[in-house]
Amino acid sequence: MEDVWIAMSEIFARKPTDLPRFNRLAEVPQVSYPGSPRKPRVRTRKSAMERMPNISMKKPRELLRNIEIALELPGDPFDYHLVLQRTCELLYRRRHEHPKTLEEVERIARLDRCTR
Repeated sequence: MEDVWIAMSEIFARKPTDLPRFNRLAEVPQVSYPGSPRKPRVRTRKSAMERMPNISMKKPRELLRNIEIALELPGDPFDYHLVLQRTCELLYRRRHEHPKTLEEVERIARLDRCTR
């Protein structure tokens, strides 16, 4: 567990501080993400990073709903990249129990390519 925190601290140490912030991922230029079809516009001071998925989210449906909300929250491209990457990782781990999640992993990974 300590290694994870060291790795995360190294990532944040390298994070550019001059990245522009956006109200939602759909506002980031050159990202072809129209926004959530359900429009979960969350009126809160939370940021996309505060919706970082975690291992306790057991069902793919939970992870997909979480990312749908996270991408509608304020953040910078790096924040969105980390949330997308972590969601892909957790969905991929569940591919044996839920084979259809691989389609979602691919969709999210393609979206993530646009945020870097």
